[in-house]
Amino acid sequence: MVVRHPLRRLHPRSAGADLERLLFLAALDAGLEPEAALHAIDAHQYLQRVDAMREEASSMGVTGIPTLIIG
Repeated sequence: MVVRHPLRRLHPRSAGADLERLLFLAALDAGLEPEAALHAIDAHQYLQRVDAMREEASSMGVTGIPTLIIG
């Protein structure tokens, strides 16, 4: 599997194979099917949701995670 642009955007200096292996192991550790999780990373529907959440957070002044919003 080739790691495509969404991951490069988040980790532009990472080596594709190393990042893919890390994500594979993270999926296993989380109890997910690794191949399905790697496929979901590039799925347009999920990327749209992440972008929307990032935009919402930015509009609230969030610049990092974790963030606690009170009120």
